[in-house]
Amino acid sequence: QSLVFVCEDDLWWADLEGGVAQRLTAAPGRCRTPHFSPCGRFLAYTGRDEGQSEVYLLDLNGGEPRRLTFLGADTMVVGFSPDGEWIYYTSNEGQPFLRIHALGRVARGGGPHQRLPWGPAASLAFQPDGPGRVLGRHTWDTARWKRYRGGTVGQFWIDKQGKDDWQALRPGGGNLTSPLWLG
Repeated sequence: QSLVFVCEDDLWWADLEGGVAQRLTAAPGRCRTPHFSPCGRFLAYTGRDEGQSEVYLLDLNGGEPRRLTFLGADTMVVGFSPDGEWIYYTSNEGQPFLRIHALGRVARGGGPHQRLPWGPAASLAFQPDGPGRVLGRHTWDTARWKRYRGGTVGQFWIDKQGKDDWQALRPGGGNLTSPLWLG
């Protein structure tokens, strides 16, 4: 078991059993939002090495980080597909206003990105061993909007069968942020 975390604007790896953390990146820009691939070999993260934030991929078996997107927009990695072949991100690329973000994906091996047709969204979680998905809307910076209950309160939407049939999911009170599917 291992852990990747952000410190000094770079990514670090540590074994959960203990020991000394190892620096994974020494990038000129800020690194954030690291996500392991399901197989544990790859690490996708958001990097700002060349201006705007973009999707980067690091093979933990060795090699240099590889930039996968060239969107020129505010972009943030939100995770991998269950099979590990796609990296999902949220971005304001192509949006009429800077605060509107939509989900997209790029193949782990590189290539053109795809914007997903699910409307505004900031986060995504997949059902383990199943077809379901949950996406989060209006889930930015919840600490600043503590106890807020207005029209842009955080929302979760669920697609139980993975067929783009999204339904509002209404868990208990509070302002929602990043969905995580357990069980």
